[in-house]
Amino acid sequence: MPEALLRYFDPDADAVVRRLCSHVTEAHLATIAAADYGMDQPQHLAKLQAIRLARKALPLDGWHPSEVLELIGHSEPDDLSWRPGDTGIDGWTIKAFSTAVLACCAMNRNGASDDFPYHLGGLARSVLRLMELGAFDLRTELTQFAAWAMSQELTQEDRPFVGLALLTGALSQLPMIGTT
Repeated sequence: MPEALLRYFDPDADAVVRRLCSHVTEAHLATIAAADYGMDQPQHLAKLQAIRLARKALPLDGWHPSEVLELIGHSEPDDLSWRPGDTGIDGWTIKAFSTAVLACCAMNRNGASDDFPYHLGGLARSVLRLMELGAFDLRTELTQFAAWAMSQELTQEDRPFVGLALLTGALSQLPMIGTT
């Protein structure tokens, strides 16, 4: 993709995590930290608090907090019986935060699993669902992250997923055709 086009979207690796940090509460972090049946909750919580304080994805060194981020990343917040995690806006907020951190770390090779497309898909889905629920709008930040990711060295398998996230964020910011 031409650099000039990507610059239009103001590429920013940390935009989505930074913005989510302003919406993630201590209760949200506690929910994420407890996702592995409460095991090692203090260690998970300390790492999650450090991420929120830094307002960017920090390297994921081992189990803490990778395991709980992964578990929440797989959550289904519209399913009232799903565990671990939460439901409604809170559930989608912690899913967005978890998948954003995992996607950033996967791109930076900072300890996240290699399942970058899955994390990015979970993030895009969370962004759209939060908007539908009237919570807050992260489409600009999703677009900024995807534009940054597109400018990085991507595998052939990852490029279409990043392109789709960029397109999702960018197109969802435009008014619907035929409406005024």
